[in-house]
Amino acid sequence: MLIVTVVAFARAFQKARQTGEYAEFADDLLKGGIGAGTTLTAFGIVGVAGGPAGAALLVGLTASILVNAVTKRVSIVEISQFAANRVVTVAAEAKAAAEEASTN
Repeated sequence: MLIVTVVAFARAFQKARQTGEYAEFADDLLKGGIGAGTTLTAFGIVGVAGGPAGAALLVGLTASILVNAVTKRVSIVEISQFAANRVVTVAAEAKAAAEEASTN
């Protein structure tokens, strides 16, 4: 599975270099990381709980499918840009409030 992941990553990176769509590449990379982490976590939880390997595989795949369905509608890049804009706005407001307090 590691080989498939590395090949898919290399192909996606090459495609991003050719098209210049690095934001889409980053978005897909983050979504894939979230999906892989969810799968491994679900698999590990069932394994620690003492469940059979087949149940762990089934729970891991189900969790991965659910995460994929949810992340299709979400753009992680857009969320991070929104969060960055909010941080800049809050920092500017805090700076203005600090300057106002120091003049009073």
